[in-house]
Amino acid sequence: MNTNPLNPNKTTGVQPQQERLVRKGVGSSGDGPDFKSLLDKALRPGESLKFSRHVQSRIDQRGIAIDSTRMQSLQHAVGLAAEKGIRDSLVVVQDAAFIVNIPSKTVVTALDQVDLKQRVFTNIDGAVFY
Repeated sequence: MNTNPLNPNKTTGVQPQQERLVRKGVGSSGDGPDFKSLLDKALRPGESLKFSRHVQSRIDQRGIAIDSTRMQSLQHAVGLAAEKGIRDSLVVVQDAAFIVNIPSKTVVTALDQVDLKQRVFTNIDGAVFY
C-alpha cells in the first residue's frame, strides 16, 4: 500500500489483495476431520467387517465358507468401493456375493452360486467383482 506524498493519511494506487485462508474441515467452521483422514479411516485394512445377524444365518443356511482368503478379498473390495463413494455395494468374491453397506462396513446379506443365477440385485449403487 502506497501513501500519498501530499496527504500522508490517504493511500494511492492499487492495494494488494488480502490473502485468503482456506480452512480444513467440515463446512466453513473449520472444526472436524478433513476429507483425507476420513478416507484413510475408511480404507484402513486393519478394520474388520461387521456381519449382521441376518447375514450370519444366510451364511449358515447357504453353506458359504468365510476363510481368511475370502475375508481379505472382501475387505479389499470394500476398500475399493469406498474409494469410489459407493454406499451399498454388491461384492462378488469367488463363488459368492455379498451386499455390503460401505460406510458402516457391514455385510447385510450373502448369496451363493444358486442365488447369483437370478442376476437381479436391488438397492445397491455399485458393484465390485474381485
